[in-house]
Amino acid sequence: MRVVRQLNTTIIFSACACFQAIAVPSAVGLQAQVAPPIAAEATSPRVTGNSLMPTSDRDAETWLKRAAEAANRGDWKLAADTLERVIDQHGDRTVTLDEGQHFYSAIHLAQAQIADWPPEGLAAYRVLYDPEARRLLDTAKRDHDLAALREITRKYPLTHSGPEAMTLLIDWLIDQRQPSEAIELLDRLARLPGAAISPGDLILKQAVAFTLSGERGRAAAAIERMRKLDLETDEALPTDWPIRIEWVQRFFEDMKLESPHLHSGSAGLRTTAVWPHRLGPAATQGRMPAIAPVMAEQNDQVEMLPG
Repeated sequence: MRVVRQLNTTIIFSACACFQAIAVPSAVGLQAQVAPPIAAEATSPRVTGNSLMPTSDRDAETWLKRAAEAANRGDWKLAADTLERVIDQHGDRTVTLDEGQHFYSAIHLAQAQIADWPPEGLAAYRVLYDPEARRLLDTAKRDHDLAALREITRKYPLTHSGPEAMTLLIDWLIDQRQPSEAIELLDRLARLPGAAISPGDLILKQAVAFTLSGERGRAAAAIERMRKLDLETDEALPTDWPIRIEWVQRFFEDMKLESPHLHSGSAGLRTTAVWPHRLGPAATQGRMPAIAPVMAEQNDQVEMLPG
């Protein structure tokens, strides 16, 4: 039994001696192979003897199969509602579709089914869930609510509001110096069907997030990819693209000077406030996270001053 683990991605257990490429079952047939568009959430396996074996949720497996059958019949509402039930009630569970050879998170397979639907299926799904995703996005923008953005990226990434919510969450996480989560979301955004983010914007965010996380090798590679983009042939690039490249390079160099003890690949970097000012206004638009007041316990040795 061989175990392959990835952070915030699908746990894959293979009984074969060599690594096998894993694909996600489609909605039209659970045994069909398609590229996984959504990152899966890892769960902890249970130990059986000398091997690792996760617990498979039979209810989640049943609902996934019923959703696929409904999609085969073109009953998109039933398929969408069934998969939403999987996401809400079984999203953090593991399931197997090949008698224990491979295991996936249930939410991963649910989102992958939706992503593999034809245009009429996606249109029906968005009629059902676009309003809720839009409401959450409006709330997040009004209240600077990261929890609302995280709910959209988890439950509704394939709605019309999904890519916008994911992009906004990435910007806020970078502004708040939380690069690890931002890096994972950037990877998901790059593989999200229908995401309209330009290659230049994606690479720029990756360069900054890698720099903040102390992953200098990956940051340098991202900056090099930025330099290879051609302003004359790529109409999506902003006119100040060369200036942005130089600012990112200077930010990268400043971080090296600030933290010379950090080696490539290290995490937990604490940086200064140079990033938001150099590359434009912060995505938070000047708002700071809410401060929760704390009531101190009464201390009899403290005497209150008059007035």
